[in-house]
Amino acid sequence: MSLENIAGNLREAYAQIEPGTMQHADQITTERRTDESLRNLRFHTADGPIYFTGKDREMNADGTPQLALTREPQNLVLRHIDAAFKQLTTDGNYRPDRKEAQAAINSEDTLVVDLGKLHLKGDDAEWRYLEIGTSPNQYDRLNSEERKLAERYFGADFGQSMKLFKDSGIKTTRVYVLNPEYVSTEASKNPVSRASWLNIFNDDSFAYADIRDVNYDGGRVRGVLLVVEKKVQGKVGKPQIKVPSLDDILAVSKPFVLENAQKQYEAAMRQLFNQ
Repeated sequence: MSLENIAGNLREAYAQIEPGTMQHADQITTERRTDESLRNLRFHTADGPIYFTGKDREMNADGTPQLALTREPQNLVLRHIDAAFKQLTTDGNYRPDRKEAQAAINSEDTLVVDLGKLHLKGDDAEWRYLEIGTSPNQYDRLNSEERKLAERYFGADFGQSMKLFKDSGIKTTRVYVLNPEYVSTEASKNPVSRASWLNIFNDDSFAYADIRDVNYDGGRVRGVLLVVEKKVQGKVGKPQIKVPSLDDILAVSKPFVLENAQKQYEAAMRQLFNQ
């Protein structure tokens, strides 16, 4: 089945795709190498940021600020989209169940990054960013934690993604995360979840692991369009679309046809309808 780009805010767009088919940032970046149309679209991505304090994936209040990036099946914002949507748009943070968050963090598909080992820039109290030069002599300077984070958003074939950026005139890119100090304050007792975002190609092409504006409807969700089925006489079948009859068409169009032309119009429509 083909992938579609469904426009809308995160909740509305996600409801229109088959669960398990929403594309992650690294997958979209890889597609952008050959599909130029994707470079001019903004995407909600299936990556699930969970911020917590802990060590070796175990949450504890005395641990260091960590970022866990899940894949779609463990994405707690998508799993509880209604509650998460409400909390993110009102409070700025989604606070998932602690046990459920620990299980998502422990998943083998989840990447955990020590925020304290990232050379972050910025001066905002809530967020910081990892800046990445797109030339080999720049991105080769990334340490192991920085490289892990960068590859999660831009793909394991990282050099090819950086070449794409460089060839597109993008000299530096960024991955935005929550400020480690903010994580220490807000996520020490209970983890905090956010949404993910991938921006268009412009002078930059930034990725975001700190999104709370999930009600923004200028983005896309990329996935397989959901086929809604319904029960028909005890059987499951595809939804039926009612085709309007000739009488339906004539009734709707009557106010727009001159009275002295009604007979000619009806005769022409009957001939067309029969064909």
